[in-house]
Amino acid sequence: MTYLRILGAICVLAGVFLFGMWLTWPEFLHNKTGFPINRKFIAISLNGQPFNHERATQLPTLEIKRSPLLQFRASGNGGCNSWYADINFSGLGSISWGKGLQTALSCRFHETEAQYFRALRAATRWRTEDGVLILENDTDVLRFLLAPR
Repeated sequence: MTYLRILGAICVLAGVFLFGMWLTWPEFLHNKTGFPINRKFIAISLNGQPFNHERATQLPTLEIKRSPLLQFRASGNGGCNSWYADINFSGLGSISWGKGLQTALSCRFHETEAQYFRALRAATRWRTEDGVLILENDTDVLRFLLAPR
């Protein structure tokens, strides 16, 4: 009987510890890949060509958040249109995209925005380099800077 009480107390303490870690450390047990979640990034270039931010009504952005069901959702703006998509981290430095939607407004930035969306949804790898988030596939490279708070 004493052993059961001790075992029960240890289980309760472990549960309280894990619950506390989950509350205070947002990425605990959920983001083993190290991808910077809950941060907003601004796109600065596509395939080495800087974005012409003067023509866009908004800056192209990317933000990845964890949903209450422990899944990840990417969202942002393409310059004219808002978008979101489910995203999975398949392995270290690897991403895959799920279902997503975007609005369909027209603007002067439309061609560049379409290229941005194609490159973004085709990205299969991510990495950081000198404070720059890089999403890439075999043909395209997107670079992002952390947005000021």
